[in-house]
Amino acid sequence: MSSAAAVTNSLICVAGVYVKSDKYPNVKYKLLGLQNSNVRYSERNFPVFSTSGSWGKGRSFAKVFGFIVASVRAVGSIIHNRKRFAVFYIPYPGISVCFLLSFIPRSFRPKSIFLDMFISMYDTVVLDRRLFRKDSKIARALYWVERRCMAVAEKIVVDTPQNALFYSELFKFPVEMFHVSTLAIGDQCKVAPSGSSDVNQGADVGFLEVLFLGTMVPLHGVEYILSAAKILRDEKIRFTFVGDGQQSYLLERYLKENISEKVIWYKDWKSQSEIAALIDSADICLGIFSTSSKAQRVCPLKLYHYMKVGKAIITGETDWAKGLRFPVDCTPFMTVRCGDANGLAKAMLVLLNDREKREGLASRSREFYSQHLTDEIGTAQLAKLLLSEVNGGEA
Repeated sequence: MSSAAAVTNSLICVAGVYVKSDKYPNVKYKLLGLQNSNVRYSERNFPVFSTSGSWGKGRSFAKVFGFIVASVRAVGSIIHNRKRFAVFYIPYPGISVCFLLSFIPRSFRPKSIFLDMFISMYDTVVLDRRLFRKDSKIARALYWVERRCMAVAEKIVVDTPQNALFYSELFKFPVEMFHVSTLAIGDQCKVAPSGSSDVNQGADVGFLEVLFLGTMVPLHGVEYILSAAKILRDEKIRFTFVGDGQQSYLLERYLKENISEKVIWYKDWKSQSEIAALIDSADICLGIFSTSSKAQRVCPLKLYHYMKVGKAIITGETDWAKGLRFPVDCTPFMTVRCGDANGLAKAMLVLLNDREKREGLASRSREFYSQHLTDEIGTAQLAKLLLSEVNGGEA
């Protein structure tokens, strides 16, 4: 069923098949942020997913059919209301909606469509996870579909400047089409009180607690974390992994070969309150370490959570991280060369023996979040983009 915000004289329409879910919080909290910023909009949304952000239970055919029907209904609503609104913003996942719109004559489509490309399916499935070869028919079809979708949009919203440049080159569109709006996570993780970031006191009172959250995809570089854990097996460091996914077999194999109380794995995903508690109790939080192209371009959602709480973070020295251009002694997190398990192990040893350094990193990560990654900042970036169209090109 379509949902519509009770807004008078709105010239912005948010349309699609998106879900306002804590599992993928960006859409939920961006739209809430727009409301709180007095940006008026109407909604024409036909969500097929459950509110948890997943398909829910049921047969695959029924799910796919339901997704197609929802997308068709969204497109019908967009066409019906095309003259009523100055701009249509299509949040993630908007590919199915834009793909169907691409077959509609231009005269029956809205003039201004802004597509959120938080994730590219071709980039994720083919280039990063390598589930299909680039020269396969499925890969070529995915590329064709995604490029056709993007061609419908006047502007495309991404989360980092590096993704903007990459998508521009990959899909052969002008870089001016792409606009950055950082992600929103809401209140899923509370900010730690000042001075209490390093709550465990590390190895001073037991183990140094190291946390990794993720879906075990190649982007994360789990193999390098496990290699570092093996190097550090005799140190007072305990690793906690949360999540399951494509490369979870690496963790399964490690645990079979290295029986140890120093590696804990919660295979089932935790509730938001449990995730927040795990982050709060960690001394060090780990980002991503893959050598893949995608790893170079992203600021993963886990970093938002870590930094909002205020944690000492170690992550790969990616193009995104290097692009921040902080002085060495002011960086919001410690970086190591991607794919370097030895370097990662050495970095953890440094923090194991230097509580002051851990606390400094924790403080700076929280400060970086408050200055660059808050929901308000990402929402303001999106609001400026949408209002520029409503105001005839002026923000």
